[in-house]
Amino acid sequence: MFADGAWTFDLDEAAFPDGIEFKFLLAPDRWMTGPNLTLTHGELTGIHDYPESRSEP
Repeated sequence: MFADGAWTFDLDEAAFPDGIEFKFLLAPDRWMTGPNLTLTHGELTGIHDYPESRSEP
């Protein structure tokens, strides 16, 4: 959901018992650069901010 100038993703942490590895896709064929981002299962319950200028997780 896009609200207050930011995208928000609400994940069901039970669906990801081993955590997740991901990248953002802004438009067709416009993937973020650099390594994949990761969140452990325990981190899925928190709030994480990924500003546009951020180069590392």
